[in-house]
Amino acid sequence: MIRATFVAVPARHGVMAAKLAVVTAVSLGYGLVVVGGSFFVTQAILDGKDVGLSITDPGVLERLLASVLMAPLTALVAMAIGVLVRHSFGTLSTFVLAFMLLPLALSERLYATAVLGHLTPYRAWMRIADIEFGSQPYPWTASGAWTVYAVWAVLAAILTVVVAQRRDH
Repeated sequence: MIRATFVAVPARHGVMAAKLAVVTAVSLGYGLVVVGGSFFVTQAILDGKDVGLSITDPGVLERLLASVLMAPLTALVAMAIGVLVRHSFGTLSTFVLAFMLLPLALSERLYATAVLGHLTPYRAWMRIADIEFGSQPYPWTASGAWTVYAVWAVLAAILTVVVAQRRDH
């Protein structure tokens, strides 16, 4: 369908920017529904056992926001990979390997792999959500994790628009 779209509207950067806006808005809505719904249902259950959290408790809102924003970030990165690879299977394979499996394979024990891991959105989410599995020899800040989120989103958006603009010319 993208080929038909580009034939009808040759201004590729405008089309891709509009697609980015729609994908971001829809995935943000999805993230809000899933994360918000999960939080409130879970807390209603836990509150009955006197172990629930309030959305106003320290750190809760930041963790929820990181989880909500993971949906549009994931969609933007997938869109950028799709524009670069241009084949469904290749896009899915590259996305799963780079976005999901690579962060799990990077060790926190070595400085180089810890730094590479810190550059991935999954590890950024884990840092913001404060999920640690044992002590971390190379810790990093929550502001650094938010920066990783922002840089990935901006780079994905730029790549999507620029690569689509230069393709097949």
